[in-house]
Amino acid sequence: MRCRGGRDCGLAIGHRMFNRRRKSAPVTGFLGLDSSKLAPGPKGGAAPVWVNPNAQWASYTKILLDPVQFWAAADSNVSTSDQQVLTEYFCNSLKTNIPQQGFTLVDQAGPGVIRLQVALMDATTAVAAAQDLRW
Repeated sequence: MRCRGGRDCGLAIGHRMFNRRRKSAPVTGFLGLDSSKLAPGPKGGAAPVWVNPNAQWASYTKILLDPVQFWAAADSNVSTSDQQVLTEYFCNSLKTNIPQQGFTLVDQAGPGVIRLQVALMDATTAVAAAQDLRW
């Protein structure tokens, strides 16, 4: 997550749902230099993860949600149309669930606003499950 002006405001999560022997180019591509801050997450939680210990979480009451991105490896088996389905589904899920957590979704930066940037990272092992999302 990035605050206005590119400052680290508190949270970065990278999740690779692909063969662990592959290089993590999508993760480093999306997070850039911040990817070096990632460490193994808690058992049962997101992995890897980074949380800024100095973030003032209570000061954020609104979320500016960027469009969900899909970062694929060069040899990804996920079609462009499946990438679109996955990102739209996840973005809609966030738009539904964020307000239920007590945050207001906004469309511009300002006081009390945290910017949320989300990317799906080469979800090649989830393609079969993703097909269940189509109706």
